[in-house]
Amino acid sequence: MRLIRIDPHSNYNDYLVTERSLLEHAVYKDVKDTLLIHGDQNDTRFSADFYKNFGLDIVTESVLNYPYPYTTEKTYRPIIEKRMFVMLNSAGTLRVLHQQGFETFGDIIDETYDDIHDPELRLLAVADSVKQFCKLDLEQIRDYYRNNADKFEHNYQNLIEYKNREIKRIEALLDE
Repeated sequence: MRLIRIDPHSNYNDYLVTERSLLEHAVYKDVKDTLLIHGDQNDTRFSADFYKNFGLDIVTESVLNYPYPYTTEKTYRPIIEKRMFVMLNSAGTLRVLHQQGFETFGDIIDETYDDIHDPELRLLAVADSVKQFCKLDLEQIRDYYRNNADKFEHNYQNLIEYKNREIKRIEALLDE
């Protein structure tokens, strides 16, 4: 018996990109200057006081069994807020983040779930990673944040650069 029901993935997002309708959509023109980050950390649309109390963000992306790694703003929320995270997403997403220059937290969180292609087994592995994290002493978690401030800042700065590169890439497509 399966614990979860996995429906076939949707190609709707692929359609928006390949058919260029996303780039031509009016909403894009309204938000292109406010994508993800505008200024410093205190000037983001995700920033909230309660977030400073999070030790771990469990990122649940839109689709668990997409046929390839796929990220949305949900993936970047903990990076903006300089928080550790685990991802309930398609297999290989952490690998893609690493290729984009982001550093994750395999030194304190078991990230082997990223290599599991079966979505049910990946879900269970993410749950195990969260359980193990919850067994850590609160002071261990605080020490990790203090001792790895440069990693969180690196990810934050990398996201700003990534956002700027993506905006330039999209603008170049619009100019074609």
